[in-house]
Amino acid sequence: MAAVGCWPLYVAEDGSLSLQKLVAKARLLIRQEKLGLLIVDYVQQISAIAPNERERITKISGQIRALAKDTGVPILAVSQLNRPLQRNANERPNKFSMKESGSLENDSHTILLIYRPADEFGRPTGDDEIIIAKQRHGPVSNEAVRFDSRTMTFFDRRAA
Repeated sequence: MAAVGCWPLYVAEDGSLSLQKLVAKARLLIRQEKLGLLIVDYVQQISAIAPNERERITKISGQIRALAKDTGVPILAVSQLNRPLQRNANERPNKFSMKESGSLENDSHTILLIYRPADEFGRPTGDDEIIIAKQRHGPVSNEAVRFDSRTMTFFDRRAA
């Protein structure tokens, strides 16, 4: 874990980051700083001109995919999930749980979802899972993990 702390980190904290600005900044940093990974947190915060929300997300998703393909740099795009119904707050998310999921699901190579069920008082039960909902070159599965809130890290529950 210490090696990760040595990685160069560049944060663009523009309150209203447009799609064009994101792509331009990313290309510049990839070229100048030789980035090995780009993280977009989160897709729904990017502004783009489109007639409706579905088409806006489709446009953003397509541009992110094109950027990754053109530059050869993997992009981790974080997405909001639709809220579960109040009566079933512990419902497991799936790839269709992502807001405006059609294009995000289609353009993604891998989709990972975090599932943290809670007890009747809203406290995490510890039965956490990382759900591999899509993987173009591998299997899908549910991986039992334990969350360490001190380090904000997930660990294999079987090894804990």
